[in-house]
Amino acid sequence: PLPQTRTSAILDYGTERRVTLSINHHHDCGRQFQDATIRIEGERAAVLREAYARGASNW
Repeated sequence: PLPQTRTSAILDYGTERRVTLSINHHHDCGRQFQDATIRIEGERAAVLREAYARGASNW
């Protein structure tokens, strides 16, 4: 089996912007436990998009 691969990165753009990436590239337990999350935050709004690949909502 392939080893797990994860990426964590912070892209710092000074006091105005920051991007945080946390990516799991390995899904050992099948499609049921796969996850894709996009989260965007700002001073005026916040956006969280879950289950991007299949378009479902966990709400």
